[in-house]
Amino acid sequence: MYVAVLQFNHRYAACGYAGTDTIQSQFSSNGECGDVAGQACAEWNGMQVCPSALPFLEDRTPSDLAASPVIHEFMHAFGDKGPDNHYASEACQKALGRQPDFYNFEESEYYNDFCPNVYDIFAGSYLP
Repeated sequence: MYVAVLQFNHRYAACGYAGTDTIQSQFSSNGECGDVAGQACAEWNGMQVCPSALPFLEDRTPSDLAASPVIHEFMHAFGDKGPDNHYASEACQKALGRQPDFYNFEESEYYNDFCPNVYDIFAGSYLP
């Protein structure tokens, strides 16, 4: 049996909330937007988001985004590096033979912000 812990009020690409549930500023802070403080926030569906997320959000709804954190948290059970199983981690980049600063937004979203090799581990865990 696998268990995932989820924060159901998690805001995707939150900008200007500073780690709270309410808007604190029109600019990113507190690690938001790829840890780029002072970036002007964009509006999407009544929420403030990082402008870099707008292309991804274009055809999405808030309900549509609910599946990604569920999958992300579920995949934690299959990685062997804890937090270093995340897409942009140094361990992930090393495992994939990439430069430490490599980042591809579309790929990160496709893999729910998880290192792609963890999906290989997941697929290989199937025992009929």
